[in-house]
Amino acid sequence: MIKFKHKDPDIDPNNPFVNCKLKRKIYGEMLCDLVKNSEDGFVLAINNEWGTGKTTFVKMWQALLEKEGFKTLYFNAWECDYENDVFLALLSEFKKIEEIKKDKDNLYSTVIKHSVPVVKRVSVIAVKNIVDKFFGKGFTQEVLDSMTEITADSIEKELQARTQQRQDIETFKHSLHDFVAFNCNEKPLVFIVDELDRCRPDYAVNVLEQIKHLFSIPNIVFVLSIDKKQLGHAICGFYGSEHINAEEYLRRFIDIEYSLPEPHVAFYKYLIEYYDLNRFFNGNNELRDFHSFIEALFYLKRITLRQQERILSHAGLCLSSFGYDFKIPGVLVFLIYLRQFYLEFYNSLKNCTITYQDIVNETEKIIQDSQFRKTNGDILLMTAYLLILYEKSNIYNGKPDNLLFNSDGKGNLTSVNIVSNIKTNPTLEETLFTVYDNSDYYNFSLEYLTSKIDLYERFK
Repeated sequence: MIKFKHKDPDIDPNNPFVNCKLKRKIYGEMLCDLVKNSEDGFVLAINNEWGTGKTTFVKMWQALLEKEGFKTLYFNAWECDYENDVFLALLSEFKKIEEIKKDKDNLYSTVIKHSVPVVKRVSVIAVKNIVDKFFGKGFTQEVLDSMTEITADSIEKELQARTQQRQDIETFKHSLHDFVAFNCNEKPLVFIVDELDRCRPDYAVNVLEQIKHLFSIPNIVFVLSIDKKQLGHAICGFYGSEHINAEEYLRRFIDIEYSLPEPHVAFYKYLIEYYDLNRFFNGNNELRDFHSFIEALFYLKRITLRQQERILSHAGLCLSSFGYDFKIPGVLVFLIYLRQFYLEFYNSLKNCTITYQDIVNETEKIIQDSQFRKTNGDILLMTAYLLILYEKSNIYNGKPDNLLFNSDGKGNLTSVNIVSNIKTNPTLEETLFTVYDNSDYYNFSLEYLTSKIDLYERFK
């Protein structure tokens, strides 16, 4: 059975991290201790790049918190950014922790009642921001100024309104504090906000502003699961300037920042098993060599978990179309890797617009990390396969004079038309002769492989 997509692991409420292939339970336990030992509410940012498993981690951590007796809320901001009223979107989440049987005083209704004047004020500000965005900052104020005569009386009323606004916000916060304290048994509520960096810029900024100004109370811990760099782009987009110091801006909202360490385990091994790629290898030696190559290849660019998943799922689809007789799965993965990260080089290979020496030079340029040179010539082997398959493409495309090998005229190969700068034992030249002697195993060209890769790339 072909697996097209990696499914999120099941989360066992009794052992939330049991299915975590990245062994991140220790980080969840550490963050639990942070919440347990905090006296006041705070905002924690879990900052990692997209595709590093943040969402899976925070959901497992959420289950661990609940196992420890904490109430939690999970808010996917990206799924809600079609709405315009951030305040009501956040406020509605609190209903989920209400324990109706115990709440004789109906505290949630009190929170709603005290939110009314806050909602009115927030809505006015939201409308003003939208109008200013389309008509220029200050537009609404100019209209208001033209309609209102400034007098001592009007200033006094405005001051009174601002005082009342602060009082309304404090009243709302007190009622929210009482509601949370009652329903969370005096423990802090952990409110997780995920995917904020994927939201439209105005929504993302409004979520940050309202968490800080309206929901920051001593018994709520907000957790922002973000890629801070991407969120910074959203902030610059909202304010219409690349000169905004997004790092400084975010410090106004974030009290503690934490980044999940790189996994200490090889996630690719789990993915190879998950996509059942083992079935394409004859024996443990071939599989071990494949593991060694994949580890070195993925190490080169420190690619994310999601990128690893994409490459190996793509490889699984392609390999399944060949059946079990495909002898060089490592080459297929290498080509998919090139397509993902070195598209110009990949297209040159596909379209036969590059020389053999250029292939060697480009490959050696990519492979700059010393770890690759400790993998028993794996990269030399992959380069040799690329060169020989490329020669087959040239022959199939009617270019019989553009050959990789030189011969003595009697059918004996004597030398190759490339020079390698990586000196290993065996050399690339020697590896080429070895691969050529076994080339009857695969009667196809590089062009045929790339056509398969491009065909199945459409499954995302």
